[in-house]
Amino acid sequence: MNSRQLTNYIKGFAIVTVLVDHYSGQFLSHYYGWIGDYANGFIAVFFFLSGYGLFYSFEKRFAITSGKVAVARYFVDRALRILPFYWLSLYIAPWIFPGNFEILHRPGGWLIYLGLPFMGAPWLYWFLTALFQCYLAAPLLYFILKRIPLWTFLSALAGLALIALPFSLLLPFTHAVDVLEYRYFLGAHLILFALGMASPAIVARMTGRVSRPMLAESLAALLLTVYLTRTGDDIFYKSHIALIPLMILSTFVTGVVWLSLSPSMPFQKVLATLGMHSYPIYLFHIPFFGLLLNFGLLKNNDPMSIVTIIVLIPIFLYLCIKAEEVFVRASRMMTFHAGRVLRSTTEALFD
Repeated sequence: MNSRQLTNYIKGFAIVTVLVDHYSGQFLSHYYGWIGDYANGFIAVFFFLSGYGLFYSFEKRFAITSGKVAVARYFVDRALRILPFYWLSLYIAPWIFPGNFEILHRPGGWLIYLGLPFMGAPWLYWFLTALFQCYLAAPLLYFILKRIPLWTFLSALAGLALIALPFSLLLPFTHAVDVLEYRYFLGAHLILFALGMASPAIVARMTGRVSRPMLAESLAALLLTVYLTRTGDDIFYKSHIALIPLMILSTFVTGVVWLSLSPSMPFQKVLATLGMHSYPIYLFHIPFFGLLLNFGLLKNNDPMSIVTIIVLIPIFLYLCIKAEEVFVRASRMMTFHAGRVLRSTTEALFD
């Protein structure tokens, strides 16, 4: 598998875990303890791989255009790629689960639709707010990576994690703090994203030097740290927060080893396709579950509901894939025309 196929495969595996977790949380409450908060832990993979992919995107952008134009086009591309589906999902979801979206109707709630990085989106949309923060920081991280040694960059990230640890343990849980957290750890998503951006250089050095046993060991470490950082005090008071740096490290090591090895994996085509279209799947799977619930097709702890979701989920996935394919074609046309206008405007301002 090449690098792009592998990153999509890993994202596909992660999104399947999220689907299973969210279905079981809503409709298998008797058995939810078996799955718990694990899917939220595997979201770490998304942050890491998002940074990894964006590094290559910046390499291409800056090879074609100048810095200011490339950065401006990057933000235009991200907005066109993310916001329309985000708006549509935020519009639909409150009709199905109204109690979870009261914040949208409070003063200033409409600002959440703008994707502002410090306006926390409600419920499962927290992930989008965290992703917006990563995308906003991406150009700065790229410029830093190009100007300082790699190990200095990695050491700085380790230092930030150590600084964030006591604050994460001591700060009270509030909405203002929650916006900056991933799994109750300040900036964990940004550190994972930055590690992903730093990984291409490491993967290039490690290719040919890793083995399948190393992959198995790193995966085992990741699974263990995800387990230990569930919401709870499994080892000691707030151990699920104190051990987050180990989860970040294991995600980083697993990602580097997996990408360096690029092994053949089972169900490659299916999972890689799901990973390529994980964004609309994430945004619309809960409204899809809710729609089936409103039609009486899903019930809590009902065996027939499991049969129903197994039969209907392929249709949902197919619709997500086709909708994104159509949207991507349209957004590329819009990006092309917006890029021409932006380039001419930027050149007029800075020439």
